[in-house]
Formats: sequence, C-alpha cells, structure tokens
Amino acid sequence: MARSDSSDPPAFVLSNAHISSGARAVWRLSNVVYHPEKKRVLAIWSNNERPRSQAFAFFPSLLCPNEPGVLDAIGRLLIRGLRLEPVGRVLRVTAPSLVILETVAGALSGNPSVLWLSPERQFLIEKNWHIGQWFDDDLLPAGVDAFSRPLAHFEAGQNPSDAFFSYWLQAPSSQIPPTEFERLEMWLANRFFEHVLLPSRVRAVPGRKSIDPTLDWSRLWRLAFGGGLNPGFESINCECCRNPPVFLLPSSMAVVEFHQDGVFFVSQFEWFRQFFHQSQPEASSRSRFMAEQGLDFLPSGPFFRNQPAIVPLADAHVLHKHGLARIAGVPEPHHFCQKPSFLVRNVQALERLEREWVRRLIGIETQAFGVDRLGGFARLEKDPDYQFLSRIVELGEEFLSGLFSHVMDPKSRFFSIELASALSAHHELWQPLWTHAAREGLNHPQVGSEALLAMVRSGPVSVTS
Repeated sequence: MARSDSSDPPAFVLSNAHISSGARAVWRLSNVVYHPEKKRVLAIWSNNERPRSQAFAFFPSLLCPNEPGVLDAIGRLLIRGLRLEPVGRVLRVTAPSLVILETVAGALSGNPSVLWLSPERQFLIEKNWHIGQWFDDDLLPAGVDAFSRPLAHFEAGQNPSDAFFSYWLQAPSSQIPPTEFERLEMWLANRFFEHVLLPSRVRAVPGRKSIDPTLDWSRLWRLAFGGGLNPGFESINCECCRNPPVFLLPSSMAVVEFHQDGVFFVSQFEWFRQFFHQSQPEASSRSRFMAEQGLDFLPSGPFFRNQPAIVPLADAHVLHKHGLARIAGVPEPHHFCQKPSFLVRNVQALERLEREWVRRLIGIETQAFGVDRLGGFARLEKDPDYQFLSRIVELGEEFLSGLFSHVMDPKSRFFSIELASALSAHHELWQPLWTHAAREGLNHPQVGSEALLAMVRSGPVSVTS
C-alpha cells in the first residue's frame, strides 16, 4: 500500500523545554542492523550513558511491474510463501527470507524497472525513522530535530557528512555511497520505494532529445518549488487533474493556425528551434532570414495563412497575442497535480529543518559575541557544535541545489523525460527573467509560475514577408 502524506521526514521544532526538563531521557537512533537468520532488524539507540536496543520482526520486499511476463517469471520459481500485493501498475513482492527475495530478484534481473533496497533502508522507511533521530524513554519519536543536541551527544569522531547523509538517506553510515550522484540516486530510490513507484521506461520522445543535464539550477530551484509548480515524478500529467488541468505547463504542445503568409518566429525554447530546423523543409530560407534580420537564434517557418503547426504552448500564446495565429487546440497538454508531490514535500521538510538549524546557529553566534564582542569569531572557530552544525547546513543546501540537476540528468535511473521537459521549459523562461531581476534589483523568487509566464520578454521575433 502506498504511504500517506504523513510519511514526510520528521521536521521537528526545537524544544528547549523538552531537552532541559530532565523529566525523560532522550535517546538517539544510532544504527539498525538486519539479521537474516533471525529475520529481525535490531535497532540501537544511545544517549552517551549506555546503549539500548530493540528487535523487530521484518520481512524485506521488492517492487516490480505488475504485468504478465513478471508474474510468469515469479511463478516458474515455484516458491511457496511469497506475498504478491498489486498496487496499480506495481507489484510488491514480500518474501519469507532475504535469500528467497534475492532469488526472485535474480529471476527478474533482466527487467530494469525492478526496485529493491537493503533491509535496513526498507525498515527505516516503513517506520519513518531516520538515523540520528531522537526518541523518548518509551522509544517513541521525540519533539527534537536531528541535530538540535550538542555534538557531545553524537558518537565520538563522527563527521558532519556521515551524520547528515545517514539521517537524510535513511541508511547506516556503512551504506552511504561516496559520490554525490550515487547519494542522489539512493535518496530517489528510497522515495520511489516508499511511494510504490517504479522508474519510467520512456527515456526519450521525438524532438525532446536535447535535455541539458548541465542547466544551472543554483538560483532557480527555489522558484520551481516555491512558485506553485509542484514538480514531481508522480505529479506530472496525473489523471486526477487531467480534465481540465488548472494550469497547463509551457512544455505543452499546441496546434496553431496562422492568419498571414510568410511568418517566421523565434521560439523561446532551444530544443524546439533545433528540432524544427532539422526536421522541417526550407532550412535555407530560415538561415537566410536569420542572417538578413540579424537574429541571434534560428527562426521557425515560413508559415502561411490557415496553415496548422504544432508549437510549444508558451510560443502559441505569444503568437496569438500578436495576432499572427489562433490556438486551435492543445493535443499534448502537460500539467502538474494540485496535490503536493513527494519531491516537493520532502524538499520543504528539509528546508524547514535548515531554517531551524540556522536559527540555532544564530543563537550560538549571539551568545559568542555577547560574551566577547572582539573575540566572537575566534570563539566560533573553536566551537565544535557551531562548526558541526554549520557544515550540516552547507550539506543540506548542496543536496537541494544538486537535486534538480540530478532530476534532469538522463544518466539517472529515475530520469523522466516528461518531468525533465517541463522543468527545461520553465528554466528557459525563467533564466532571462532572473537575469533581468538581478539587473533591476527585483525579487523574482516570490513570483508564481503563472505570473512568470505573463512576464516573459516580449516573446518570439515575428516578421511577415
């Protein structure tokens, strides 16, 4: 069964009263270990005085496509005790032992959509627990965020990177991969598994082969999350908001009919400019027109009166606005669901934690400079809690800014051409706006996506012969 919204990462508010009251001890979840022979997960807590542990019966599972070929492959194994749970197009397979599950995974090894995680990660996801999370004396999650306690409460010698990624990737430190790419893949695998989703098998569509994984999202990712877009793997083109979508994305494709002869226009999207020029006749006319008009980009055209053409929706709106064409339909509508996606919910949870950590840093700074105004910086440099938490904040920022670039990367197992196309379209619309905002001292991150579309520069260059 898919997890509900309550499965979001715990973004606990720092509670000084809870910490200082002394009424109940606070225990930190320091590790989980799966024992296959006992079919149990041992969870281990610590509080600098003594460790504490508790065993939980646990049977790991995997996700695979719910389709006849997969069911036939599993049936040929003649294994008893398997639990097959259909969840829409996904089949969850739970085995009575890890050895049996590995046998099933081996039989399905030729299917790239099969998804399974280590038993420890599955257990933490099922419990909605995180390594480093704080618990009360009853071993229930306490109202204290992961890094609110002083460094002395962590294991001796633990570095901030291990602490952050063990928490955020819901995995023991021994399972944290060394590269950023692998860590982002692990995080996405966790979220797909949590929400019973499988990676898309569609890697490309005609005309959308030029997705650029190097797009600079360092300044724009907050816009994508905060501008009302709700980007997500499960939210793109959802069924529940399809008729009719509240807001069509600029990556949608529209049919236009032109009102005049000899129209050229310059699309706002590089991928469409290249696709049109390479796939349509009159390439020499476009090159000649580009040179004659001194254009920086290849135009699309020529188009003639009553001629239909399929163009990006954002271009169709501008052509209509300038009286050059009418919008006859939208055969390829793209939209995001109105319900927050798991991508948005998790990013917002980490942002809430980041704000809490920053507030704690400000408190430490205020105390340091209050004691010694001149020597405050020296005190902060020697304060292990301050240095530890500062690095945690940096790691959170780096993770968030790298996440969007990773979502756009075709090398990722979880790459979605529909999601990447939608985000690329917004990136091409936003980038000139951001450049203009920086020049004018404006604050565009607070502008919603519909307003951004309305504010796009005057639009395609349009000329009639």
